[in-house]
Amino acid sequence: MRIVLMLGAFVRALVRAPARRVARSVWHLNAASAGGLRLRDAATKEVVDTAAGHGASRDDGVLKWYACGPTVYDATHLGHARTYVTLDLVRRAATAYGGSRVDFAMGVTDVDDKIINRAKELGLEPLELARREEANFFEDLDRLGCLRPDRVLRVSEHVDDIVAYVGDIVDRGFGYATEGGDVWFDVGKLGDAYGAFAEGRGTSKAAAQAALEAEDKASISTNKRDGRDFALWKGAKAGEISWDSPWGAGRPGWHIECSAMTKATFGDSLDLHAGGVDLAFPHHENEIAQWRGASGDLEGVWCPCWLHTGHLHIEGRKMSKSLGNVIDPLEVIDGCKLEQLVGKLKGGNLKATEVAKATKAFEDDFPDGMPRCGTDALRVGLLAYTVQGRDINLDIKRVIGYRSFCNKLWNAVRFMLGCFDGYAAAETIWADLAAARGKLAGRDKFVLSKLHGMVAAVDEHLTGYCFGDCVQAIYAFFLNDLCDVYVELVKPVVYGDDKTSDPTLAKMALWCCLDAGLRCLHVMCPFVTEELWQRLPRKFAVSSIMVAPYPRPADTAVFVDAGAEAGVAVLLEATSAARSLRAQYNLGSKPAKFVAAFSGDAARAATLAAFKSDVATLARASAVDVVVDAAPPAGCGQKLVDEKFAVYVDLKGLVDVKAEIAKLEKELKTVAPLVEKLRAKLADPVYVAKAPAKQRANDEAKLASYADKVAAAEAGIASWSKMGDAPAAGGDDDDDFWGDDDDQTEEEKA
Repeated sequence: MRIVLMLGAFVRALVRAPARRVARSVWHLNAASAGGLRLRDAATKEVVDTAAGHGASRDDGVLKWYACGPTVYDATHLGHARTYVTLDLVRRAATAYGGSRVDFAMGVTDVDDKIINRAKELGLEPLELARREEANFFEDLDRLGCLRPDRVLRVSEHVDDIVAYVGDIVDRGFGYATEGGDVWFDVGKLGDAYGAFAEGRGTSKAAAQAALEAEDKASISTNKRDGRDFALWKGAKAGEISWDSPWGAGRPGWHIECSAMTKATFGDSLDLHAGGVDLAFPHHENEIAQWRGASGDLEGVWCPCWLHTGHLHIEGRKMSKSLGNVIDPLEVIDGCKLEQLVGKLKGGNLKATEVAKATKAFEDDFPDGMPRCGTDALRVGLLAYTVQGRDINLDIKRVIGYRSFCNKLWNAVRFMLGCFDGYAAAETIWADLAAARGKLAGRDKFVLSKLHGMVAAVDEHLTGYCFGDCVQAIYAFFLNDLCDVYVELVKPVVYGDDKTSDPTLAKMALWCCLDAGLRCLHVMCPFVTEELWQRLPRKFAVSSIMVAPYPRPADTAVFVDAGAEAGVAVLLEATSAARSLRAQYNLGSKPAKFVAAFSGDAARAATLAAFKSDVATLARASAVDVVVDAAPPAGCGQKLVDEKFAVYVDLKGLVDVKAEIAKLEKELKTVAPLVEKLRAKLADPVYVAKAPAKQRANDEAKLASYADKVAAAEAGIASWSKMGDAPAAGGDDDDDFWGDDDDQTEEEKA
């Protein structure tokens, strides 16, 4: 069995909740009690705690989880792959985050009409075909990074259990046999209880019959008492696989298999049942009906928590391998040639016009073939579309974009690992770092506070099934906060250039950021995170990131520091202004002194003063001063940050003063006439009387802008004149002192 990736597909939400259909099922990891998750049951819409079972406490602490698996007759599509990747994420999080001991069983339908028919086409025995395709299925799941189920429940291996379960239903009066050896479930015996799970979809006999016939052709029969009745046991047909039963030779109906196999495996109850949203009715509805019939309990709860995953559509149509518009996920993981993609189109049943259109799309998007993306990128691409209540067009190029993210992550963490230089973390590193937070530098406090923000955001997004937002939160932390800011700030510390800071504390902070960040991302990207996490230097033994605790907001809350975050925010504003000044004056890597000047904002000045050395690091400054309500320094270039904050660079000896004055005089000659022209225009009573209000407002705004430029140019000339005797250095450039030539208006250029 090969899992195929459908192009142009619309991705239905992981849990779709249209009115009067299937209630959403939301899993709340952050609110989990020991050993379980909190989920909103798809039937009752109430949040329940899986650790407590459903009415009776569970002493074993094991989460009994069953998922409907594949019908193993041929390739399944990406909708199934996406389901298994999503369930894999939940399972990993349940183990790592909630501390649950998960007993995860997956049903495999290896007895079915589709298998029988396909086996005849191929000249194989049905079970021979089923075993082959099942093996291929699990091999593909391995490549998708999905953990294999703890138990694989095959229908063919549980026929005795199914026969016994059907017997219980019949004995209690909820099933009946008909001529030909068929056994049916008597839906009418349930009264209003039938259809409650699917919010009334089963109350219409006509709708129920149509749904049943669409799912199971054997439900078309004139022997049934009610059109909603469904097959529990199908009488044998000539040449088909069959087993003996009290009702004659035959084979199980589709719906009975899950109920009977879970009874044999887990007993009379489950904690969690998962499957595609399209299985809610009739399959899951019928599973519940069968449990009621076998147990005689018309009011109890068989399973308190149902998790439904969405499925994919092709431009509003059900996916079809016969159309040929498919890509094997292994082709995304490993890459493939363009000819291979186009060849599948020509071998399908698409019209010639559609083949031509799809071929051109392939040629435009992948002229050199499908690039190798890797498993982690594909998983993130699938999970990124997992949001509630929305159909989304799956773009393979977006998956390719996530390959870039994985590559950046790999390269960035590999670089950071080189910063440890002999350091290895103790097993108590998290407690040690929390105890030492009073000794941490502001930059260390900043990154640890940002780490907490990321952990809290991931927790919130996981709770809301916004897996794409989870990735974005982790991406922003790794690339923006950790790589672009913190690592740059601690380079002088960890490499020994900064003798005033404690390198051990900086390495501890960096280690904890990598440790928690990789553990957060692991449930989505299992391969790259495992490899990198294992490389973290430590003095204690670990087995796998899979069993490492999942970071919780409570674990990192001790590091929240709004002051440090505010300080780095001002630091970055100052650094951005300093770098802009360097570019404006072509200073390159020349040592330069910068002054951060505040007007009436002593508090922000004090905040930045604590980060002066960090500004010097990022701005490559020879010195940084912070002043409040001081006169602008002479001979400096200026960059306004806001109305109360400006950054100056001391240009004495770094630039040609005469050339700068000449540029400002040129600017003044250009703008001053525009000011006079606009003033005269706005003073003309005829213009004032006839001009539209909008035009007058625009002219007034232009006048204010030009007047500011004139004032700034005059101030600049005065400032440069004070250092007219400074030695010339550096060269002329094409930038105006107050902005780029490209920023000039059309009037200025004229």
